[in-house]
Amino acid sequence: MIIVPVNEEYAILKAFAKQEQTPGVPGLDVLNIDITGLAAAYGCKVSRAETPDELSDQVKEALENNGPTVIAAVIDPAIPPLL
Repeated sequence: MIIVPVNEEYAILKAFAKQEQTPGVPGLDVLNIDITGLAAAYGCKVSRAETPDELSDQVKEALENNGPTVIAAVIDPAIPPLL
């Protein structure tokens, strides 16, 4: 089982840019990567968890199944403060 955190951006690098007062750094948004589509193309069972409860349920299910499973876990896109 593989759990892939999905927030479609490099939030930690955005946090550094904010700290260094250099907002708008290009290339920090990583949009439209279809994690579940890629995993399915390789024959993996796939799912997408939008909440912690969904993630918990999907992890339990993945542990009961044979074969590879990829869970795309949506995470909070908020930029964390570094200090």
